[in-house]
Amino acid sequence: MSFAYISEGGDTRSHKKIDNERLFGEFEQTIKEKYGAMADDMLSFFDDLTLFFTEQHIPVTDLSKKHVDRLMTDYLNYEDLTDAECSMAYQTLLDFADFSLKINSDAAFFKDFLEKQKETIYDYWCFDTNAESKFQELFNNFDMLYAMEHPEMQNKKPDFNDALCFIDDLHHVLDTIRTLVAEAKKTKPTITDDDLQKTIQERLTKQIKNSPINDCSEETLFSLPKPIAKRFVEIGCKVLELNKFSRGSKDYLDTLEALMVFLEKLRDDIKKLKTKKK
Repeated sequence: MSFAYISEGGDTRSHKKIDNERLFGEFEQTIKEKYGAMADDMLSFFDDLTLFFTEQHIPVTDLSKKHVDRLMTDYLNYEDLTDAECSMAYQTLLDFADFSLKINSDAAFFKDFLEKQKETIYDYWCFDTNAESKFQELFNNFDMLYAMEHPEMQNKKPDFNDALCFIDDLHHVLDTIRTLVAEAKKTKPTITDDDLQKTIQERLTKQIKNSPINDCSEETLFSLPKPIAKRFVEIGCKVLELNKFSRGSKDYLDTLEALMVFLEKLRDDIKKLKTKKK
């Protein structure tokens, strides 16, 4: 995979010349102060970045667009990272770009690259696992991920409406499924499991095609208070648990009811929080 789409061409503006070793030391101290116990894991990824500057004999203050492709393909060419590791590596790069900007290094283009290509970078690094494992891993590592991501969002006003729309949309789909199951069983009490699945899928597609579930963005998620944000992630785990059962079965309906109650309680708590923030 290549990141060579970034146009080459040096920047002739003068830079504040700072010795790499001194700058790296100051950055490491900044990371340790900001992230505490997580710092050592994050700085393990920074070792590859410092190696790039050392082997290529490039002062940090001279980092330019033409260097990014080599950096990403030869030094930051990670494979099969977990979501948590991806977040640590990415956040370390983003913090380094911000740190460089503060000492007057021309790192604006590097920060812009990281922000615009975040999804591409994650796809490049991330371990290809199934949805169930990803959600469970995200939930298991949420405390650490939130500690890294929230500082970037804490000055932004939480988008409670975005969160509430997602909950309402999902709740509507679940309620529609529950109604369709009841109607199908009432119309034909002896309906087979296969016919029930087929009937629900056909009717559900027609009923919700004009009302898709709106995504809750990552920015919204990490701007929410931590207890609320973690419950949002838990929704994904509960949906995956629901999908393990055949639609219409007792286990499915019991799990669906529990999920709807979970969503209703979360919606009420967000509405209370929204009122307090006004």
